[in-house]
Amino acid sequence: MLRSLAAKRWFFLVLSLIIFALDQATKYPFRDFAEKTYYSKPVLPFLSFTYLRNTGSLFGIFQDHAFLLGLVSLSVAIGICWFVWQQPKNAGLLPFVTLGFLMGGAVGNMYDRLFRGYVIDFLDLQWQGQNIWPVFNVADIAVDVAIGLFVLMAFLEPKESASPTPEVSSERNKTPGLSPQTEASEEVESESVVESLANPKSQDSAL
Repeated sequence: MLRSLAAKRWFFLVLSLIIFALDQATKYPFRDFAEKTYYSKPVLPFLSFTYLRNTGSLFGIFQDHAFLLGLVSLSVAIGICWFVWQQPKNAGLLPFVTLGFLMGGAVGNMYDRLFRGYVIDFLDLQWQGQNIWPVFNVADIAVDVAIGLFVLMAFLEPKESASPTPEVSSERNKTPGLSPQTEASEEVESESVVESLANPKSQDSAL
């Protein structure tokens, strides 16, 4: 199991690269399709490969702002790297897994926006021949997985419990090695000394 902080950082980096490579590899067959090309091929009863150029963001919002969205994705990627390097030494592996998925997905779509001017989407969920979800890609899946892991981390985070009030003990009780009998005998001797000092005549009569 990965224990050192350096190993977890390497795991984050490798996971990010794997997701990025997988995203680009699955987009490769569609790279030369013309803008108006219509392509849709059923591969499963609920899934088709449908080619779509997305010049916007999730659900097609912010259309025709691909380069600006690419810069936003670049800023997000830099922020993720900074956050990874701020993790404490005792951090678990789950945050690095979560950030690895998020990084791979963000960089995958960022590459499309900055170097193609659009994002290639091709995964089309269908039910009875009808589209039931906006067309997406592997990078989108990675980002969704990261969001789910963030929610899981929020539930797994331990809640702060009220610390018990420390018991106030005397200096005598803090002294190690003293039994209750020893403490009682010391108290009797102390009282005898005080009484003898208060009544010097009793000492003379005793002599």
